Amino acid sequence: MFEDKPKKQTADPNPPRAEEVLIKIFKSSRNRSAHIPHDNLAAANWWMAHQEERQTADLPHPAKDRDGNITGWITPYHDRLSYNLRKFLKMSEAEKAFIVHHVERGIPWRGDDIEFYKMVVAESAKMETDPQYIDKGIERMKKLARRMVV
Repeated sequence: MFEDKPKKQTADPNPPRAEEVLIKIFKSSRNRSAHIPHDNLAAANWWMAHQEERQTADLPHPAKDRDGNITGWITPYHDRLSYNLRKFLKMSEAEKAFIVHHVERGIPWRGDDIEFYKMVVAESAKMETDPQYIDKGIERMKKLARRMVV
């Protein structure tokens, strides 16, 4: 009865490369920052170098239908890179410069709002100047947790 029903097309057996996803964004964006290289591939590589590295959980894995056919790809790393890039490109040049400066200092930007990221930078500065700052914070959290349990 359903033999003549067309077969569902399966997706590409290979996951997309992160660079390809980013290049599409750069091609469609008019808000490229002065910090970003003009060449799209160089820009994609620059962006990936300024984001946190891919983790094992971020590896692409196939999305499958009920029959086990690959229908697409689930790409957490690509999604994070593209989300952060779109958010970054919408920011002012001053905000972009602030983020780039601190990322190059080793403080990762995870797509946070600029006010939150400024707080992260301030807390990182406190940790750099006071080696006991982290230990003090952990002790404060333990005290707070004990109060909540009682």
